[in-house]
Amino acid sequence: MFLSPKRKDALMSVISLAKERREVMAEEGIATLSAEAIQDYMDSEEYKKERQLNSAIYEYLMQLPIEEVKFIQTVMYIGRDESLEKNTSAEILFNEVYTSLHWATKKIEAKQIVEKMPLDEYLSRGMELMAGSLNNI
Repeated sequence: MFLSPKRKDALMSVISLAKERREVMAEEGIATLSAEAIQDYMDSEEYKKERQLNSAIYEYLMQLPIEEVKFIQTVMYIGRDESLEKNTSAEILFNEVYTSLHWATKKIEAKQIVEKMPLDEYLSRGMELMAGSLNNI
């Protein structure tokens, strides 16, 4: 199956960690801090927690086969792109995005996933688009 239970579980694991990371960052309002406040933030427990969550996401991704990492990254880009059509079949939508990406090593792909914000929202939206598209097959 295209969106197998194993793939869905992997997506849900990354979504859970990414959501927790986003919530830690939102509490601090990092985007609006001054340079001095950013330095204070980097010395804070919240920053340590954010770094731990980044590491947890990365380590989880590194345990997966490269094809699963590519699957997660493709779903992430599907969720990030507001212009993708919902009426396209899941497999066509997936293949369109998958073939547009330029793949590197698993380390690089995992790092690219970890860097995206808000990762949990991108993955959740990507899953919704894929699920809606599966109904059109």
